[in-house]
Amino acid sequence: MAESALKARKDYATEPYPASEISSRFEASLRTPQTGQGVHEFGRLRVDLGRMEVKVNNQLIHLATREFQLLRYLVERAGIAVSRTELLRYVWGYDAASFTRTLDVHVASLRKKLETDPGSPQMIITVKGMGYRFDRR
Repeated sequence: MAESALKARKDYATEPYPASEISSRFEASLRTPQTGQGVHEFGRLRVDLGRMEVKVNNQLIHLATREFQLLRYLVERAGIAVSRTELLRYVWGYDAASFTRTLDVHVASLRKKLETDPGSPQMIITVKGMGYRFDRR
């Protein structure tokens, strides 16, 4: 890659950095949406990954950063059951399967914001003994 192109990138470093700095930058790049990412539409739900926007019935819905990261991870794997461990690792950076209600609280919050009837969810489905699945309906 040409030097001028590298300088235009935010992750370009002109000096050696400690491994911890490089690791932090890499993890941040995984959390940051990249340009050109798609728009996913599922019935009344529209998720724009590049703009970090979520709309239900064309109404903009405010999501906390972790809620958006969780929704993004599920939407990108729509129709596939995703384990609790995988979600905790990706969204919160937990290394080991730890017992926490954080995931459940965030799923409940997402359901309240996105589902017509949060008590009987149609989009974010619980897969007993496994985790969650985003349904494409």
